[in-house]
Amino acid sequence: PDIPLIDEYGEPLIETDPASGIQMYIYPHRDFMWYDDQSIIKYKLRVRISYNKKGIEKKRTIESIAPIVHQFSDGQIDGEKELFWLDFNELTPILKDAYYFNETGKPMTYLEHLQQKVLKASF
Repeated sequence: PDIPLIDEYGEPLIETDPASGIQMYIYPHRDFMWYDDQSIIKYKLRVRISYNKKGIEKKRTIESIAPIVHQFSDGQIDGEKELFWLDFNELTPILKDAYYFNETGKPMTYLEHLQQKVLKASF
């Protein structure tokens, strides 16, 4: 990764080589990259749409969800990437109990929010 690790104040971590006295940034190991919830910029949903025999839409079902993060190249944002896909049915109990306040100030679960987004979206 091109971005050094940071401390709790947002400053890059620096180590000093005891032999030469040279200061260097500390980078994460190349085999893995740690992401936190602030790294996620959006979510991607995989939706199944069911149609009847006449071709009229019957039902929309969310099958899976993937967090999307920025992809970096030389320290600059180079695009977006999907981290992994999760089965939406396994997340349903968690999303049903997690609340937030929508733009009108009404409490709403994340499950309701995602289901409403899918119903309003045009595919």
